[in-house]
Amino acid sequence: MEEDAEKSAEQYALQAIEYLNNNPIGYQQLASVRLSQQRNEEAKILLEESLTKWLDPYVLESEPTYSEKLNLVKLLLEVELYESAFRVLEKLQREDDEHVEFWYLYTCAYFHDPENSREDNWKNARECAETCLKWYKIVEWDDEELKASCEEMLKKIEESGAR
Repeated sequence: MEEDAEKSAEQYALQAIEYLNNNPIGYQQLASVRLSQQRNEEAKILLEESLTKWLDPYVLESEPTYSEKLNLVKLLLEVELYESAFRVLEKLQREDDEHVEFWYLYTCAYFHDPENSREDNWKNARECAETCLKWYKIVEWDDEELKASCEEMLKKIEESGAR
């Protein structure tokens, strides 16, 4: 909420890209800034560059954390790069499939993805939402907003009759 926070965030992200060119996190951070500036097309390009670096083991200097990868998925979904989001989610699933936020993002990806049939996507979204809510209870997750959003998607799927 600082007065010059956006400008500082932009400067730091640009410096990270300049000095750590093969690190995908700088690109993600700058994409986040571009989204806050409502420069979505630039954000898409930056996210695609981040993903390219993240997926190339010969370029990647250090593996992003699970949390950084979840943040990448959030940004990819925000700019509607669903195919890319699914690629990251598939890798995350192999790392840890017992994470509430992971299942929530998978639910969102299937729920909003326009590429496949709505029925197929919503069937997958239902399964992911149910798994998300299961893990929510098991680990006693405390994000009520996430839970409410997941329940709302599940309700819309049920109301649509999608199986």
